[in-house]
Amino acid sequence: MSRDPLDMLGQLAGLRADRSAARLAKVQVLIDRLQGKLDALRDAAPGTPGSIAEAVMRDRWHRWRAGQIAELNLQIARLEGIAQPHREAHARDAARQAVLERLKKKARR
Repeated sequence: MSRDPLDMLGQLAGLRADRSAARLAKVQVLIDRLQGKLDALRDAAPGTPGSIAEAVMRDRWHRWRAGQIAELNLQIARLEGIAQPHREAHARDAARQAVLERLKKKARR
């Protein structure tokens, strides 16, 4: 019982695409979490201060927030750099799978 080589190559390409998607998903989850934290920090805005003490606390909070935003941006940039090769590999694997499917359709004609 021999199988069509294109079918076997198609299955292999599908497995490779699934594997590359799983690798990319691991990094993308981290990026999405950090992006959510970053969005929450950017959207947070305390009300108007009622006293000098509140104004001082708000100033400290704004400085802390700016530091946190800078740190999150740096972490996201690092993760994006790590994710890029995974994105490229997934794109290649998906393209390979699409080409094999087209070849299978041509061979069946």
